[in-house]
Amino acid sequence: MRETNYILYSFGRGAVDPATGDGMRSRAYLYDFENINKGADINLTGKWRAFDLEHEVVLGANASDLQTDDLQGGLLNLGAINLYDPVSPPRPTLEQLLGTTYAGTSTGKISQNGIYGVARYKLAEPLTLVLEGAAATTATTMTCTVSTPPRRTRRGRGRAASSRPTAV
Repeated sequence: MRETNYILYSFGRGAVDPATGDGMRSRAYLYDFENINKGADINLTGKWRAFDLEHEVVLGANASDLQTDDLQGGLLNLGAINLYDPVSPPRPTLEQLLGTTYAGTSTGKISQNGIYGVARYKLAEPLTLVLEGAAATTATTMTCTVSTPPRRTRRGRGRAASSRPTAV
């Protein structure tokens, strides 16, 4: 499963002078995330009869890999906002959003593997003895870079450079 998110948003903070509409300052943030998750589970189920009763066993294994590739940036002070002028301040450029100390990238990989089993022994009607167990391993690798992100966004699958985001 592949999940991507491209988010550019802006909001204002501060008190507004009702007479002029001035007073708020704009903040803008960009998030460009991609997660790829692959997983599989396989199991064997068997039943048998012994002592005139039916018994069952299940044995299985599973594995999953999650890879992430994330980019973020933001401006804490994009400029003044006038409540009566909805296009102020202008849309930030990609260079503005990624050229701050808030900007950064992160990549990661999480791998999980496991085995499991359960046995159901019918001792008598309706009494069943259930024995089960599981074991798993997890490996995690994360890399984070702050203030030196590449000048790119994912925007679908391509990694084209852009001078400004195209969606708000």
